[in-house]
Amino acid sequence: MDLGHVPANHRTSPVRPGSGASARAGSAQHPPRVTSGPTLLIGLAKCGIAGCGCGMTIRTGKGGRYRYYTCNARTNRGATSCRCPSVRAEQLDELVMTELADRLFAEHELVPLLQQVLDTSSEARLRKQQEVEQCEERLATARSRLANLHDAIENGTVSSRDPDIAGRIKQRRTEIDALNTMARTLRQQIDVGPTRITPAAVARFGTIVRKRLLHGDGPTRQNIARAFIRTVTVGPNITITGDPQSLAHGAAAVARSKGVVPSFDREWCPIDHKDGHSNHWVIWAPLSK
Repeated sequence: MDLGHVPANHRTSPVRPGSGASARAGSAQHPPRVTSGPTLLIGLAKCGIAGCGCGMTIRTGKGGRYRYYTCNARTNRGATSCRCPSVRAEQLDELVMTELADRLFAEHELVPLLQQVLDTSSEARLRKQQEVEQCEERLATARSRLANLHDAIENGTVSSRDPDIAGRIKQRRTEIDALNTMARTLRQQIDVGPTRITPAAVARFGTIVRKRLLHGDGPTRQNIARAFIRTVTVGPNITITGDPQSLAHGAAAVARSKGVVPSFDREWCPIDHKDGHSNHWVIWAPLSK
């Protein structure tokens, strides 16, 4: 699902690559170095220049005061190997977090995106209810047949000592026990099953994640990014992609939480990061004005 091919209104300042005489002078005095400090998008951000596609790494400039996402090709083979701009880390991080909060996890965007999941949830619940009804019909039939056998014994039509009659009684009782277990399991699945995702649960899920994206600490925001983003492609513009199934897992976690705010991380939220995956959401945003 494409969430927009028009520039978004950013609450952060526009992200601009470092340029100009002062930037060049700073680079000359303090050569950038690769750093392993905490970052939100390492492992997710990649170069968007045609023919490159390398991952983005973090480098610092001006004595470590500034941190930049830089294409790995530029880091390893020199600036002439790729024209992907280096982007201030805090600016790109804030841009991506704000875009996710405003254009993905807003209720008016999230509910339509997960409508298929909601429809599937309703259909699955209806199927379970139909299975319960069918199970109860079979249970009523089995009980009736067992009652008929007992009536026949009381009327003297058959003998309880007859091995065939004893076997049929045992068979009916076993069938009734199995059907009771099946009906109980189906009812539990309807009551607490993971497919019970409602619009209210989706809305609450969006509210929780938006709050964490906009106001959470670094590790919390990083967990959100890694749970729901597949790639952040950096070039003249940025493109953020993700898998709707990860959103469905998140909404289901909220639906099951019963008031407890769940955590979101990659362990519980399997995301297919293979390139070419056709079922994904996309956010496009300009890198600079």
